[in-house]
Amino acid sequence: SLQNEDIQCCTFDLIEELIFLLLQNKGNVIHIFSNCFNPYTAYILVKLQNFIGKIVFENYDIANGFYTDLNENIIKMERYCIENARGICHREFSLEYLIEVLNFKIKGKTIRFFDYCCDEEQGNEKYEKCNELSICYAGGVVTEDDYPDCPFGGFLEIAERCEKNKCHLHIYPSVWDEKRYEKYIRKDKESLYFHFHKTIPYSKLISELSQYDYGICPTRDDVWEKDSSGYNIKNKYIYAGTNKYFDYLDAGLPIITAIPQKFVQYLEEKGVLINWTNGQYDFEFLLRMKDTMHDNVIKAKENLKISNNINKLLKFYESL
Repeated sequence: SLQNEDIQCCTFDLIEELIFLLLQNKGNVIHIFSNCFNPYTAYILVKLQNFIGKIVFENYDIANGFYTDLNENIIKMERYCIENARGICHREFSLEYLIEVLNFKIKGKTIRFFDYCCDEEQGNEKYEKCNELSICYAGGVVTEDDYPDCPFGGFLEIAERCEKNKCHLHIYPSVWDEKRYEKYIRKDKESLYFHFHKTIPYSKLISELSQYDYGICPTRDDVWEKDSSGYNIKNKYIYAGTNKYFDYLDAGLPIITAIPQKFVQYLEEKGVLINWTNGQYDFEFLLRMKDTMHDNVIKAKENLKISNNINKLLKFYESL
């Protein structure tokens, strides 16, 4: 059986070095983490799996059926990997669409394995009960000027509603750009309830977020009516998954969002997510429920810890 000491994580500059190592260790399970913009290495390894060992293929995001402007060769290579690898691991619900709608014929075994929460208890000690509400967002920030019809945007819209309801909105962009975020920086100086923070290291993020009441992902009320260059909105926001929400849960925060639909339903059933678009925010309800929701997160985190789920992945490897 597999033990933790049998698992190695390696990096290589040249694919030839990787193939040489795999030839030396033929018979092992090789878990490939890839991305939909550069599937070349994964494609070569899946092609060679009869010689180098059992391949588990995992794309961070799936391109087929979700992205609309990728090279056709990339689409074909990804499909080959999904249909022919000995195992498929996926962190979202996209395989349902590939099988049921696109008629993928997957030969290998499959497992859905989410990003899950960290094992370390972090953030819970900062949460304090108080009379004013605070919500936060951490990640890529798309401004209204960048993309006026962005279906997952609307920070200024939410900021106005927060201000009227005396709710603090804290935003932590993944990159800092004073010119691009000029409006947000100016609003931060003018408002008591809008806080646009400088980017902080990920090592400090969870502890920083843990002082707030909810983590959010803005969702416009007309999200299903909007088109987006680059990917299929409907598919993306039904079947996708995201690691951001596990960051919020690591910080002890319940979540407010309406996307992605199936992932939202999964977390809703855990009692840690409120399924609202931007226009549905009920601040009195949020204030009333924040302590209960926070307690739900603490309980759910135990079930969502990576250590309590890793055996599923190890058994999956052993079954190949």
